[in-house]
Amino acid sequence: MTRVNVLLPAYEPKKEHICAAVESVLNQSTTDFKLHIQDDCSKYEDTKNHISKYLDNSRVSFKVNKKNLGIGPNWNKCLEFGDSQYIAYLFHDDIWDPKYLEKMSKVLDENDDIGFVSARHSYIKDDDYIDTSSYDGLKTFVKNNILSGHNNGRELLLWWAEKGLTPNIIGEPSFVMFRRKLIEEVGPFHETMPQFLDSEYSIRCLLKTNWYYLDEDLGSFRIHKAAASAQNEEKGLGKFDRFECFQMLIKKSKKEDKAKLKQSFQKAFDGMIKKYIKRRGKGKSVSTKGSGAFKKFLLRHPLFVFRTIFRNK
Repeated sequence: MTRVNVLLPAYEPKKEHICAAVESVLNQSTTDFKLHIQDDCSKYEDTKNHISKYLDNSRVSFKVNKKNLGIGPNWNKCLEFGDSQYIAYLFHDDIWDPKYLEKMSKVLDENDDIGFVSARHSYIKDDDYIDTSSYDGLKTFVKNNILSGHNNGRELLLWWAEKGLTPNIIGEPSFVMFRRKLIEEVGPFHETMPQFLDSEYSIRCLLKTNWYYLDEDLGSFRIHKAAASAQNEEKGLGKFDRFECFQMLIKKSKKEDKAKLKQSFQKAFDGMIKKYIKRRGKGKSVSTKGSGAFKKFLLRHPLFVFRTIFRNK
């Protein structure tokens, strides 16, 4: 059995970006891995041609979806590949340190109660005009609040909920390694959530297992205008994804935790409404695409929602 399946979902990748990503995998200190690249039916970038020089490598495989599936569905499509002990995603524009797989898999080898592990990483800013304040804030928050090493899943979830399930303390999927058995237990990624689906998946994982934070810089996450997160922010997509995550967390948590989580939700919902009002005040759009849970809640509890809005005007 292969130790690690590296899954690289791609969509409209620039040649220099995806080649850097693939080479960072092939240059790993360990060789017990297989790399699978799943292109989501790119129209403008010839992904196969971009990576053609790597396809003769027996550890590299490549497939193209017959039609564009979207972010979550393509991540799930990747999961159909392989039967390894561990699974690691790498986005087509991110890169790993040569010891990434070695150090991440070692954590899982040595800690049976840990279902997934994240690594600290840096950020590459491709476009000078992109606002990176949220990423800078995330780095500072994690540095000041997250303990290196073992973190109890339940305790971390309750603490994170108090903080409003923000920022994304677990980190981008490019810097998380999972046990395959955890993914099989948790299930696939959310397929209609546009922005918060990595945090939503982390929440479901923490409901099942403990998490390890490896406080070593083991790669770089690329920030650029064409990235999905930047495009979603520009369009106002996913602003209510966190709401859906709270609803799911409250539903699936232990009975003794529900009251505390509901209090955290009320506080977070106030914050979401404030941001909504502020964004609309600046003339920016706020889409509810993919936020069916918010629409259903609004219909079922209109007084709660409108009282919250009134308090924050």
